Amino acid sequence: TSTPEAFLEQVRERIMALSESHDLLVNAEWRGATVGELIQAQLKAFAAQSRVSTAGPMVILQPNAVQYLGIA
Repeated sequence: TSTPEAFLEQVRERIMALSESHDLLVNAEWRGATVGELIQAQLKAFAAQSRVSTAGPMVILQPNAVQYLGIA
């Protein structure tokens, strides 16, 4: 990052992403989540859920994978 403000914004975005992943896992009682659920949860921060569609087989992720992919 080029400025302290840009760095702070990146950190804030990562924390929000981790928060969305955590909320998803709490609601699923830490059993994991599908890739589609994770994508939709992560899009909340950008108010982009209605602009993005997903398709494909249901892939269930373990809780650790949900957290790792959520902050990627």
